[in-house]
Amino acid sequence: MFNLKNLSLAAVASLLVTFYASANAPVTTETASAPKADLAKLLSQFDADKNGSLSKAEVAASNNKTLMENFSSIDFNKDGELSKRELESF
Repeated sequence: MFNLKNLSLAAVASLLVTFYASANAPVTTETASAPKADLAKLLSQFDADKNGSLSKAEVAASNNKTLMENFSSIDFNKDGELSKRELESF
């Protein structure tokens, strides 16, 4: 009836179908907006002077490598601070 070879093939086939289905799943708005929510949270946590933007010193205090490495490219208006709008655009 069932031998080890048939069971192994069935298991591998079901794993392939599962991986294919999960890889082709649509991106939900919850998943797509998660990084923006984190940036807004970061702004509220590390905006020490409560001016609504993050200075280079505040970004450094956050220990967020991505923001530190991309500060100048995120700062579109080159005012030395990252506004909520600039963070959301990133």
